[in-house]
Amino acid sequence: MKNKTSNDFNKDTAVGFSKTADKTKGKKADAIVYATVSHEEMTIKAFKDKLWTKCEMTLESLFRICDSSYEQAFSAAHFKEKLESLELGLSGAEINRLIGIFDEDLSG
Repeated sequence: MKNKTSNDFNKDTAVGFSKTADKTKGKKADAIVYATVSHEEMTIKAFKDKLWTKCEMTLESLFRICDSSYEQAFSAAHFKEKLESLELGLSGAEINRLIGIFDEDLSG
């Protein structure tokens, strides 16, 4: 196993330390924090960007349109129909992925 040096990325803590820390009294070493982004977060970000670029609509606006009766729920079929009507160029698999992300417990 390779020994970690101070410039190596620590995969367990997601923090890397720089060797160029200021050695002046009272100064601490520079810390670089690396954030990990999940596939779900990247999918949602890409969808939000596409929704804004093509329709100038936010995700909240889309949800409000889908829930016009203010029940705080709507069917996956209704959401799929709405996405298809917006002609965002999403494949069936992409729409199903979004439904799976937004409706984790399949409750609508």
